[in-house]
Amino acid sequence: MNLQAPKPVLVASEVVSSYVIILAGTFVPRFFEVAYKLKVSERALFTPPLTLWASAHVWVFVVGILSIAIGSIILLFRRPNDAMRILAMTLCAHGAVVWLAMFCYCENGFFGAASMRHVQEFDIGEFVAFGRGVFPVTFAALLFPVVALRFRRKG
Repeated sequence: MNLQAPKPVLVASEVVSSYVIILAGTFVPRFFEVAYKLKVSERALFTPPLTLWASAHVWVFVVGILSIAIGSIILLFRRPNDAMRILAMTLCAHGAVVWLAMFCYCENGFFGAASMRHVQEFDIGEFVAFGRGVFPVTFAALLFPVVALRFRRKG
């Protein structure tokens, strides 16, 4: 198969995914300042730890996307007959990294009510309801092609 077609798709996916992650990671801390009327010095006290870490270490997600892209390009040269399968798996992997980054940024939306007596805990109901179910639906949408490609019959 011609390897020229998947390369621009991979590069475009890498650039767009990285841009979205960097953009969201840059604006999440500012969102907490505006939404909760915080000073910059108070932001760390009200931002969940995972969100704080993810917005401070955006480069980790970008390096993950870059590593996936480099690995897939190497695979494309080694296995040109599986180009479409590699492309689909790579796009799902890019989506999974973006999903993970957004999960970290939106962590506060997955917690139940807090009180003075107990700390907030992850609530599966809040997770499913957050953004009208965007996280479970997108996770399933990312997982389905991977499972379908993994267990497809060769013929």
